[in-house]
Formats: sequence, C-alpha cells, structure tokens
Amino acid sequence: MDPWSPSAVASIQLSPVEKFEDNFVVSDEPGALPDSVQYLAALERRLARIKKSSGKITEKEILNSIEEKKRDCMVRLLAEDFEHLGEDSVDEDIPTKWLKSHINPQQPLSVSELVELVKADYLAKASEETEDSKGEILFFLSLTSAQVLLLNLVISSNRPLFVNSREVIVPLLKDFRSGRLL
Repeated sequence: MDPWSPSAVASIQLSPVEKFEDNFVVSDEPGALPDSVQYLAALERRLARIKKSSGKITEKEILNSIEEKKRDCMVRLLAEDFEHLGEDSVDEDIPTKWLKSHINPQQPLSVSELVELVKADYLAKASEETEDSKGEILFFLSLTSAQVLLLNLVISSNRPLFVNSREVIVPLLKDFRSGRLL
C-alpha cells in the first residue's frame, strides 16, 4: 500500500490529545491530595513551635541552663588541682554575668560595654584627608593663568599666604613690575 496515496490520508482522523496514555488517575477532578490535611497539620505544629521559641525565655529553659552550667562547673572542679584552694576561695562571689546575659542579652553587663570601641576612626580621617586634597586640586584647577602667576609670586617671595590680600598682592605686583621678583 502506498503511504502517499490520497486514500491513506483520508482515513486518518486527527483528535486532540487531552491526557497521557499511561494516566493512572481514575478521576479527572482537580482537588486536594489525600495527605494534604496531615501536611497542613504538620506545618501548623511547626509554626506553633516557632512562635513559642521566638518569645521570651521560659522558666524551664532558665533552669535547664543553670543545671547545665552547674554540671560544667562540677566537671571543671573535679578536673582541677585542689592544692591552690584554701579557705579564702569559699568566700568568693560566684559570677552571674552569664545568667544575666542569657536572660537579657540586649542589656549591657558592665560600663565597659557602653564605651565606644573605636575612638580613632582612621578610615574617616583618611577620607577627610582625601576630600581636603580633592578640594585643593579643584581650587588649583579653577585658577586662571594670572592667578597662578600671582600664587607663584607669593610662594617664591616667602611671604605668608593667609593674610589680607591687599597687604600681600599690592607689594608683590609692585615688585613684579619693577623686576625685583624675577
């Protein structure tokens, strides 16, 4: 049989494909999966646990922390040498800063925690120096040739730069005109 004959083309009917050949789902109704209720319950339990843990520290957590610290201290005491311990060591205060920092971590424990750590900010000083030098460069770039000549005259005459302009410029111009500066 010739595949290109007009009778073979006419016998084939094209139908739109709406599903896979190996579709194992019996019903075509879209809906929730059978285990979605269990999944949602697990998500709600996780959310409740997160909300509970993000709150304040509970008494049970504080007691557990104290108990853990007590165990750590006992282990450390058992591992240490007892030769240096005397009667004076019994009267010493037990540090409780770790407990205070565990209960309220935002609260400073000592005055030294409130002190500014970096008083000499070298980066800020360096940036100020570069800004100053940029200002000097921009000043010199904006000078006209006459102003540059006058500035060179002031520098070469060893006269102070930052005085009244009439006190410096007028004598400089007289000296320049008379030829004494050149």
